[in-house]
Amino acid sequence: MPAPQIEVAVVAQIRTVLTIPKPIASVLRQIQRNGGQVDEAITVMAVG
Repeated sequence: MPAPQIEVAVVAQIRTVLTIPKPIASVLRQIQRNGGQVDEAITVMAVG
């Protein structure tokens, strides 16, 4: 997949996540617990 298509897909997923307050709060709590680190599990939880 070309880079521009990947970027469009990622931005679309981020926009989806940012429009849903409950998952955002959950992800932010996880990030805080992990000392500000974002790992694959947090990312999956955010977009899943």
